[in-house]
Amino acid sequence: MLPSKQYAEALMQQSTIVDELAEVTLLYSDMVGFTPLGSKLDPQAICVMLNKIYSGFDRHLDDLGVYKMDTVGDAFIVVGGLPSHKSSKHHAAAIAAFAVEMLREIERFCKEENVALQMRIGIHTGSVVGGVVGIKKPRYLIWGRHTVIANLMESRGVPGRIQVSEATYALLRDYPEFRVDERTEHVQISENDITQTYFLAPNHATVKDDVISRYLQEIRLVNTADVCALDQLRSCLLPSNNSPLSKRLEVPLSSRRHSDRLATSGGEGSSPPLLVRTRSFCGMMDD
Repeated sequence: MLPSKQYAEALMQQSTIVDELAEVTLLYSDMVGFTPLGSKLDPQAICVMLNKIYSGFDRHLDDLGVYKMDTVGDAFIVVGGLPSHKSSKHHAAAIAAFAVEMLREIERFCKEENVALQMRIGIHTGSVVGGVVGIKKPRYLIWGRHTVIANLMESRGVPGRIQVSEATYALLRDYPEFRVDERTEHVQISENDITQTYFLAPNHATVKDDVISRYLQEIRLVNTADVCALDQLRSCLLPSNNSPLSKRLEVPLSSRRHSDRLATSGGEGSSPPLLVRTRSFCGMMDD
């Protein structure tokens, strides 16, 4: 499980990958009611159930540009704001929208399967260190004090609710898509440290689409352009009464050749070449 192909390429060069991430938003979740339900099911049924639930969660990852760090049993861990992901600037909003979709997915599953499960979700924002560990099955992991706080936001949360830390609240309060209410009880995050937390809820039903269109649209436009190009090529391949195949292919292929020339020559409108940093992917640097 690696965030992007650059990490895989660096591993092939036997490079050590360490990222110092100044600010990311972390989501920890747990399925309340899973243990008693699982004790009544055989292992095959548990596997089928988790696969259906997690597949529902997975459908929202790419849409919001967030990365699934890990799944441990019924625990699900996601991070927003990794380098090269479209949630890098609006990671708190992307993770918040993902959390809302998690609650909707588990509610849908419970209705379909007639079971009683709830998600307990905690979100926190802070700095972490990320890196790839292992050779046989390399994984991207994160470490730091803020991962512990994110975990506590979940474990000391409330079933069916999304609890966010003060750091995440400071970022989300300016987003009209969400309502963030102060929790009456404070949460103890260490022996001498008690903090105020908040409960997050969507302000309307279309919060995911609104977050994507308002804050993640720049990346979506690139994806949409790719889809349009494929649709154009597909339409050219469809049978035409009077037009030979060579003519139907002429426009998209000549456009593609023009794009290739811009990309290779660095002409106007071309994207800068990707510079792979084998030590860290937090920024760009020359080899």
